[in-house]
Amino acid sequence: KHTGILAILDEESRFPKSNDQTLATKLHHGPGVQFADVYIIPKDGGTSFTIRHYAAPVVYNIVGLLEKNRDTLPNSIVFAARNSNNSVVQELFRYN
Repeated sequence: KHTGILAILDEESRFPKSNDQTLATKLHHGPGVQFADVYIIPKDGGTSFTIRHYAAPVVYNIVGLLEKNRDTLPNSIVFAARNSNNSVVQELFRYN
Protein backbone atom coordinates (compact mmCIF):
# COMPACT_ATOMS: atom_id res chain seq x y z
CA LYS A 1 0.00 0.00 0.00
CA HIS A 2 1.31 3.42 -0.96
CA THR A 3 1.60 5.89 1.90
CA GLY A 4 2.85 9.00 0.10
CA ILE A 5 0.95 12.28 0.07
CA LEU A 6 -0.26 11.95 -3.53
CA ALA A 7 -1.27 8.29 -3.10
CA ILE A 8 -3.34 9.20 -0.03
CA LEU A 9 -4.89 12.16 -1.87
CA ASP A 10 -5.90 9.88 -4.76
CA GLU A 11 -7.27 7.25 -2.40
CA GLU A 12 -9.33 9.77 -0.41
CA SER A 13 -10.66 11.29 -3.66
CA ARG A 14 -12.41 8.01 -4.41
CA PHE A 15 -14.55 8.22 -1.27
CA PRO A 16 -17.59 10.49 -1.74
CA LYS A 17 -17.88 11.24 1.99
CA SER A 18 -14.24 12.19 2.49
CA ASN A 19 -13.50 15.83 3.22
CA ASP A 20 -10.59 18.14 4.00
CA GLN A 21 -10.42 17.01 7.62
CA THR A 22 -10.46 13.28 6.81
CA LEU A 23 -7.65 13.87 4.32
CA ALA A 24 -5.69 15.86 6.91
CA THR A 25 -6.11 13.10 9.48
CA LYS A 26 -4.87 10.41 7.08
CA LEU A 27 -1.91 12.54 6.03
CA HIS A 28 -0.97 13.38 9.61
CA HIS A 29 -1.13 9.70 10.63
CA GLY A 30 0.59 8.35 7.49
CA PRO A 31 3.39 10.45 6.01
CA GLY A 32 3.29 12.67 9.10
CA VAL A 33 4.53 9.77 11.21
CA GLN A 34 6.58 7.94 8.59
CA PHE A 35 8.46 11.07 7.46
CA ALA A 36 8.46 13.02 10.71
CA ASP A 37 11.86 14.50 9.91
CA VAL A 38 10.43 16.46 6.95
CA TYR A 39 6.64 16.43 7.48
CA ILE A 40 5.52 18.79 10.24
CA ILE A 41 2.03 18.28 11.63
CA PRO A 42 0.36 21.49 12.84
CA LYS A 43 -0.06 21.67 16.60
CA ASP A 44 -3.83 22.10 16.23
CA GLY A 45 -4.10 19.07 13.90
CA GLY A 46 -5.72 21.34 11.31
CA THR A 47 -5.97 21.22 7.56
CA SER A 48 -2.40 22.16 6.73
CA PHE A 49 1.04 20.65 7.01
CA THR A 50 4.61 21.81 6.51
CA ILE A 51 7.30 20.10 4.46
CA ARG A 52 10.91 20.87 5.33
CA HIS A 53 12.41 21.40 1.86
CA TYR A 54 16.11 21.93 1.26
CA ALA A 55 15.82 25.71 0.89
CA ALA A 56 13.11 26.39 3.47
CA PRO A 57 9.98 24.93 5.08
CA VAL A 58 6.79 25.31 3.01
CA VAL A 59 3.27 25.27 4.48
CA TYR A 60 0.65 23.46 2.38
CA ASN A 61 -3.06 24.08 2.87
CA ILE A 62 -5.25 21.00 2.38
CA VAL A 63 -8.52 22.94 1.98
CA GLY A 64 -9.95 22.25 -1.48
CA LEU A 65 -7.38 19.64 -2.54
CA LEU A 66 -9.90 16.79 -2.66
CA GLU A 67 -12.32 18.74 -4.80
CA LYS A 68 -9.57 19.76 -7.20
CA ASN A 69 -8.29 16.20 -7.39
CA ARG A 70 -11.78 14.89 -8.18
CA ASP A 71 -12.16 17.31 -11.08
CA THR A 72 -12.24 15.38 -14.35
CA LEU A 73 -11.50 16.30 -17.94
CA PRO A 74 -14.32 16.52 -20.46
CA ASN A 75 -14.72 13.36 -22.57
CA SER A 76 -13.86 15.30 -25.73
CA ILE A 77 -10.41 16.18 -24.33
CA VAL A 78 -9.74 12.58 -23.28
CA PHE A 79 -10.85 11.33 -26.72
CA ALA A 80 -8.59 13.84 -28.49
CA ALA A 81 -5.61 12.91 -26.33
CA ARG A 82 -6.11 9.17 -26.85
CA ASN A 83 -6.23 9.74 -30.60
CA SER A 84 -3.27 12.13 -30.68
CA ASN A 85 -0.44 11.65 -33.17
CA ASN A 86 1.95 12.07 -30.26
CA SER A 87 2.69 8.69 -28.68
CA VAL A 88 3.60 10.26 -25.32
CA VAL A 89 0.21 11.97 -25.11
CA GLN A 90 -1.50 8.71 -26.10
CA GLU A 91 0.36 6.88 -23.35
CA LEU A 92 -0.66 9.45 -20.74
CA PHE A 93 -4.34 8.91 -21.58
CA ARG A 94 -4.37 5.20 -22.36
CA TYR A 95 -7.13 3.02 -20.97
CA ASN A 96 -6.43 1.39 -17.61
